[in-house]
This record gives sequence, C-alpha cells and structure tokens, in this order.
Amino acid sequence: MLSKLNHRQKIRLRVRYMAALFTFASCALILMGTNALASTEASLPTKPLANSTLTEKHDKLAQMAEAGDAVSQYELGLLHEYGRGQQQNDSIAVYWYLQAAKQNHRDAQYRLAVLSDNGWGQPVNRHDALRFYRSAAENGHELAQHDLAIMYFTGSGTPKNLLEAYKWLKIATVSGNPLMEKHLRLVAAEMSDIEINLAEELVQRWLRQSRI
Repeated sequence: MLSKLNHRQKIRLRVRYMAALFTFASCALILMGTNALASTEASLPTKPLANSTLTEKHDKLAQMAEAGDAVSQYELGLLHEYGRGQQQNDSIAVYWYLQAAKQNHRDAQYRLAVLSDNGWGQPVNRHDALRFYRSAAENGHELAQHDLAIMYFTGSGTPKNLLEAYKWLKIATVSGNPLMEKHLRLVAAEMSDIEINLAEELVQRWLRQSRI
C-alpha cells in the first residue's frame, strides 16, 4: 500500500505512527510510575510515634513510677538514659534505676551497674558496679554474670578471684552464648585442676540454691 502513496503522504503517515507510538509509551510509563509509587508506599515503615505521644507515655510512666511500680521505674530510666521522648539525662536514669533496683528488678540492677562502672550520670564507682552486677547476677541476669566474672578476673573493684570468675562465667554458659564459653576457657587456662574442681563445686552449689 505504501508503494501507491506519494512521498509527502508517506512522511505524514510515518509522523502519525510515531506520534501514536510516543503516546502509548508515555501512558505506559505513567502507569508504571503509579504502580512503583504504590509499591514504595506499601513498603515504607509505619509512621513513628509523634513527640506528643511519647510525652503522654512519659507522663503515664512517671505517675506509675512515683507510685512505686518497679517496671515503670526501670522503663522511665531507659527513656532518660537513651533520650527517648525527652532530653537524655543519665543522672535521672540513675535515680529511677536505683528505685527499681531496690525492689530487686534485675534489669535495673544491671543498668545501674553499667552506669556506675562507666561513670555515666555519676562518678565512676567500681565497688557499686560490683555490688549491682552481683545483685543482677544472683537474679539470673546473664550479662551481669558475665560482667561480674570479668571484674573478678581483672581485679576491677575487687581483688582478683579466679574461682569467682570461673563460677559466674560457667553459670552464664547455660544460655549457650559462645562469648561466655570463650571467656570461660581464658579463665580456666590460668587455673590449676584443683582450682577448677573447687570452682565447679561453687557452680553446683549456686545452681542447687538458686530459684532462677
């Protein structure tokens, strides 16, 4: 058919063909873009809490903490330690952790030990750190058991004591954490067989007496 058209007619036909092709391609791109946008919006995380919501949560926690609820005291300490919803303040975190720790809240005891050990919100106090690590460790806190063992192993805040270091690391290995087992081997390498046997007796005694 094209052979029967003159040169000008052929050009016009080709122009119309190219225009139609361009229009089709444009529509396809628009549809693809719309679908991509919808897919992207669907994959976005949910909207984070607004500051007003965090403030409301803080106020409720504060009321419950003031009333003596240990869990609220601990969570309020976390909010202040990490600056969630209000200005970060380690000193206030220490205060609330202490209130919860007095009620035998093991996570609060552990955070209080960490802050005492590093001098966050208070002067460095390794003796207090040791005391709070021990309290949390006695309550079955795995990380506290590990950190308490390291203090005994290095003689930080207390005279070096390989038996206690071995004991607490061995207790902490119950969870199967490879870091605990690695550090236990390092401690055992400095001990005699007699010392290891004595330490194992301490472990068994603690496990029998513990209610964790």
